[in-house]
Amino acid sequence: MFGPGYYVTAQLKTKEGVKPEVLRDALEELCAESLKEPGCSVFFSYQDSDNPAHFVLWERFENEEAFKAHEQEVHTKKYGALGLSEIVNVIRSSKVFA
Repeated sequence: MFGPGYYVTAQLKTKEGVKPEVLRDALEELCAESLKEPGCSVFFSYQDSDNPAHFVLWERFENEEAFKAHEQEVHTKKYGALGLSEIVNVIRSSKVFA
């Protein structure tokens, strides 16, 4: 399935006053642009069915350097500048267990 790489799982919630659909649209754009990056093989988000203000990002990069490059991309900085979400939790790992 998935081999070695640099995996990031981030739990997000909308900031107060932000409509979940606005965050969803911004995340959709972030995912589409991130998947074009060299070294990024997985980048998607999903919305919690029970709490629509909560989202999860799941990402896989070839290595930590590719992830660090992702953080410097224009689209990543553009998303951050929107200020739509707060990070609830982040898990980083170089291993996947099956």
